[in-house]
Amino acid sequence: MKNILSAFFVLIFTVQAAYAQTYALKGKLVDKASGEGLAGASVQVSSPGTTTGGLTEVNGTFKVENLKPGTYTVTASYIGYLSATETVVISNKDAFVTFRLGEDNATLNEVEIVADVAVERETPVAFSAIKESTIRESLAGRDLPLLLNETPGVYATNQGGGPGESRISIRGFSQENIAVMVNGVPVNDMENGRVFWSNWDLGDVTKSTQVQRGLSASKLATPSVGGTMNILTKGFENKRSFVARQEIGSNSYSKTSLMYSSGQLQGDWAFTVYGSRRTGDGWVEGTWDDSWSYFANISKKFGNHTLSLTGLGSPQKHGQRSFAKNIATYSADKAQELGATNYKDNDGKIIGDYGFDYNAHWGELDRYTLSDGDTIHNREKLNERQNYYHKPQFNLNHFWTISEKLFMSNVVYASIGNGGGVSPLSTIATKNGRPNFQSIYDANYRNRETTKATNILRANVNNHRWYGFISGMDYKATERTTLSAGIDGRTYKGEHYSQVHDLLGANFASNISGHANQDPNKKLYEGDKISFNNDGYVRYIGGFLMAEYKTPVLSAFVSGTLSNTAYKRKDYFLPKIYSINGSQTPVGFYTTPATIVNQVNNIYYTQSDYVISGKDTVQLNQNSPVTVGSGTSAKNIQQVSGTGKLKESDWVKFTGYTIKGGLNYNLNEFNNLFFNLGYINKPQFFNFVFDTRSGEQFANNQNEGVMSFEVGYGINRGNFKANLNGYHTTWYDRSISRSVQDEATGGMLYYNITGMDARHLGVELELAQEISRKVSLNAAISLGDWRWNSEGKARIVTETGVQIGEADFNAKGIHVGGSAQNQFMLGVRYEPIKGFYIRPTYLMFAKNYADFSPDALPAGKTPQDAFRLPTSRNIDIHSGYSFKFYKDLKLTLNGSVLNVLNEFYITDAPTRSGINQFDPNSIEVFFNRGRTFVLGASVSL
Repeated sequence: MKNILSAFFVLIFTVQAAYAQTYALKGKLVDKASGEGLAGASVQVSSPGTTTGGLTEVNGTFKVENLKPGTYTVTASYIGYLSATETVVISNKDAFVTFRLGEDNATLNEVEIVADVAVERETPVAFSAIKESTIRESLAGRDLPLLLNETPGVYATNQGGGPGESRISIRGFSQENIAVMVNGVPVNDMENGRVFWSNWDLGDVTKSTQVQRGLSASKLATPSVGGTMNILTKGFENKRSFVARQEIGSNSYSKTSLMYSSGQLQGDWAFTVYGSRRTGDGWVEGTWDDSWSYFANISKKFGNHTLSLTGLGSPQKHGQRSFAKNIATYSADKAQELGATNYKDNDGKIIGDYGFDYNAHWGELDRYTLSDGDTIHNREKLNERQNYYHKPQFNLNHFWTISEKLFMSNVVYASIGNGGGVSPLSTIATKNGRPNFQSIYDANYRNRETTKATNILRANVNNHRWYGFISGMDYKATERTTLSAGIDGRTYKGEHYSQVHDLLGANFASNISGHANQDPNKKLYEGDKISFNNDGYVRYIGGFLMAEYKTPVLSAFVSGTLSNTAYKRKDYFLPKIYSINGSQTPVGFYTTPATIVNQVNNIYYTQSDYVISGKDTVQLNQNSPVTVGSGTSAKNIQQVSGTGKLKESDWVKFTGYTIKGGLNYNLNEFNNLFFNLGYINKPQFFNFVFDTRSGEQFANNQNEGVMSFEVGYGINRGNFKANLNGYHTTWYDRSISRSVQDEATGGMLYYNITGMDARHLGVELELAQEISRKVSLNAAISLGDWRWNSEGKARIVTETGVQIGEADFNAKGIHVGGSAQNQFMLGVRYEPIKGFYIRPTYLMFAKNYADFSPDALPAGKTPQDAFRLPTSRNIDIHSGYSFKFYKDLKLTLNGSVLNVLNEFYITDAPTRSGINQFDPNSIEVFFNRGRTFVLGASVSL
């Protein structure tokens, strides 16, 4: 009995002790879109009769202590965000909860839906998000893609160094195969998939940028082989705000910008306007910048409807460094360091060594007139390579919440591009490393009354008119299941022609042999078309379906698209089609006299059109046929009737499809696993479908196929965050276009390669650690192995469409070039006092190979990797201080030093015909830019 009583009292004391034990509720509040912590947010924990809580730390974490076992209601709220509530049960251990808050802005949230923004621990894809504050701190006057080097798997460079000339690749796939979207609208060129960052200056108006690697979450049939880049702009603001910013920097860089957001006005109106002016000389010689930018958005709510109209553009012109040079041209020391021996001539004199900022595309010119023996000088700096363009884009979004279960979004958009790039008609001889404009000008000017120009600057124009729509519906079938369906349509016309830009002292120019089938004797003046003139048409229609299943533990999706793409080409410079003897026959102007048989009404018949024997000639009249030749070679030639038809192709149609699915499983409140799998069947780009010489469709066009698989693991626990993923992507029947300079003519040669297979596999790791309230670390690591697995032929075509040959190549097993396969990034942010920060970043890229040229890889021989670029290392430092100086006005001072150590490394090694890509004496490269700084000051409300 005594033992029983003792046990009873022990049990009572144990229960009392257990009941008296208290626990803690820990958690984190993060931005739903970016995954970044929200500092200073309110957390309230309540149970019947009690309420407690607190504020989140700098990294968004919180901790509420002394909670007894029981059931609690936890509410998280933050200014500008929608509140969220969770029910938490505390038993015999500490509990943890994460809140992912969306902004309290219906329009912005709806745009995120249209843009398919991925959500942490829900969307089973690998992605990284860069929030607005990071862009403000680190952009430092650069193109937006360069900031994305801080995310794993991304390689971005400034190529030749001109403003807006950046390129980006993801997992070794170029930006032609990355779906770039602004507010959910695709912006990749519909003919070739390219993105030209000079068309937009988006840095100041970007609210967040999300890079989804691999198959991505996009519902559209976009070229997302490497991934998707979602840019969400400002403009959907509930709070009134104002920002005036001034930046200055190295090389006369200056940028002035103003932005005003009205906030939510009476009647549920809101608007945002932005404008900027940017100028600079450029770190690279001759890469001056002259740019304006504008952005405007106006939104209105009508009950369950929201309308939002956005317009943006950036009319600009800038100098270019278009073509790479061998290493010794820039630096004899660097050439020697990398094993080159061509930095001295036979007499031991240094060759080249012009400096890393050297640009061979600009020089000086005296434009003068001669009058009574006097010379009037007007010396100017002149670029033989420059770009000018204006591409305004307008989006009208309509969002309709039909019911609690049904949501509809509609977007109609228009993009109107005008502009092009300036280049010489033929190679300009150099003097002291610069184009000798003066010799051309002198020769043109002195003979201007009687002789055509010996050389000119032309503008290769690429205008386009692009209209499209995206319409989709989301239906919440159950609490856990959502069904989505939609349609995406686009129509596009691209105008491609070359025109006389600068006669360089001459009175007129004329068509040059081999450039066009036009009257060789016609005098051409500034603005007249020369060399080539054709239009490209693209029509696209596609549909998409998606089913999503979500619980707090499990989320999964399966989606598919089906699309039809149609291409058509019209050429104004190819011979017109006439009916001769009942046959459709091309007849045009030819400039070589030996080929001209006779001329009737400005129509030339040539030996290439008909077999002409002896000295027979064509004598056409308007009434009767004539006989040409004799015997078996005799031909009865009928009258050429009508004005002829332009060379115009039929519509060439391709069907494509995608199917993909994925699953995310939350192991617990800290850990999650995901995988995705998919297949893309996509048409080739326009340029691989037509022979630009004849306008005919290439034979054996076939779609490309991409198979991709990915698996990932995530940790998000308090102050520590990590995401690890691995991928395997195989690309079948890949098409590649290489553009290289022809040194003999100064024009371009194009390598059209089809039927290539490639395999990309790798692992990526992204880390973030809040060491204290003052110090945070972030790091990114990616390791890849990307290799070609094909051999075959490439068509070599001039810019006027003449196919000059084919190149055999064998690329089996060689590494994919043009992008670093290994990457390491480390960043530290230190905030010693409130409002002041300093943020150094270290970036390293390795295992980067030069692009290969097909004629450098002969078939039947052992494949060899192209030149492997040395590992690159770079350190940037960003710093700033913000404080309120009058009521709600805030002053922000910031500065950045890029390439702090002023080290130089090769960023790009493009290729052209005849270059030995295995030899450091021959390989042609671009280097990074040297140490530069940017200082900024802004006043904001």
